[in-house]
Amino acid sequence: MAPLVELPWGVLELIAGSLDAKGRVFLLATCRRLHQLEQAAPGALWQEVTGLVLSDPAQALRCGRWLAARNPFIRRLQLALRFPDISGAHACLLGTKLAGAALLEVLSLQAVGSVEVGAWIGGLPRLQSLAVGSSEGRVALRAALASATALLSLRAWGSKGVELEPYCLPSQLEQADLQQPPTTALRALAGSAHLMRLDLSRCRATLDCGQLGRLASLTHLALSSCHLTTVPPQLSALTNLVHLNLATNRLEGHGWGHLLPLTRLTSLDLRHQLGNRRLQLPAGLLSLCSLLELLLADNPFTHSLPSPPVPSLAPGGPSPPTLSTLSLDFEVATRSHAALARLGPSLRHLWLVAASGQVGVAAPSPQDAAAFIRALARMPGGLRVRWWDSVFGRAEFDLADPLQLAGLVLRLAQRYPPLLGMTLGGGQ
Repeated sequence: MAPLVELPWGVLELIAGSLDAKGRVFLLATCRRLHQLEQAAPGALWQEVTGLVLSDPAQALRCGRWLAARNPFIRRLQLALRFPDISGAHACLLGTKLAGAALLEVLSLQAVGSVEVGAWIGGLPRLQSLAVGSSEGRVALRAALASATALLSLRAWGSKGVELEPYCLPSQLEQADLQQPPTTALRALAGSAHLMRLDLSRCRATLDCGQLGRLASLTHLALSSCHLTTVPPQLSALTNLVHLNLATNRLEGHGWGHLLPLTRLTSLDLRHQLGNRRLQLPAGLLSLCSLLELLLADNPFTHSLPSPPVPSLAPGGPSPPTLSTLSLDFEVATRSHAALARLGPSLRHLWLVAASGQVGVAAPSPQDAAAFIRALARMPGGLRVRWWDSVFGRAEFDLADPLQLAGLVLRLAQRYPPLLGMTLGGGQ
């Protein structure tokens, strides 16, 4: 085998290109000929720089000088600071060293301390994707971020939240993921006319939704853990929504009518409404003409699922349900056998969570459980049931097979001993 230094230039480029940034630096430092490789083709070697992990301030200073010498060639950069930097001075210094990186398109910066995205972002004219995070501090997005005229995707997260200055987000932004944002986050987003994907999960207090209706181009919206107690009326204006996540709030039995104008909605997540047993959905929600996925698990509410309206061929009449995936607590499912029977022609995946054992959640009655099994047995072939409980774990049943239907009945009887008298013959 030929020594590494005797390999052709093209092979050396392939070897160096397969390593992360740290491995490439070590490789090129081994001999003069390999160092010449960087001088001959720096653009090929440093287009993608990943795996840069800095463990102390001295490394950060050396990395800053190293980036300043190579930033004209870098297109994708992944950088992590693993030492305490409470003021965020080292993260800011590295940002300033990137000034002049005219080709940089993707930047990921993670730090232990706080991170400020400020004036240095203006030196990255082609930046399209930015991810900034802090494991023990805050991420601050300053007004200078609006000068990033090519930025399309932004992700920011911090253990102490994300701080937004007014008008800090560029108008052409298409995707924003802001974890633990301030309650006024939507005011900073109001001018983003092209925004299609927005995640404001884990807001620190009740989110102010007053500006939400101005984001008419949204197709994906996540407002989980935002301390909401009612469906924001501004949602009715977001008629382009395809995916909506309202999980882990405290939504009650009113305001659901604001979702009915969302005729393009295909996925709705309403899981885990924090112990609210008054959740009551309108029947029209289940017959939205495009709804394919409805997630209601971890909601042991006392009402049954409403039956969708009977389809009508008359102009303007109710359309047949299109729902193919439904998740809910088993105790609710047994009371909702009439609704499940109406959904049968379209339903393909049913996810059941056993909630009995939680405070205030009663086991289903044998009569409801038997009616539920009869509804499943009469459904068209192809329905798959996924079961989960804290006692027996997970299981999956294909109800096209009578033996697997019997297995589901056995699982119910194991989980709920009062149902032991329910046989497969009684279930059919």
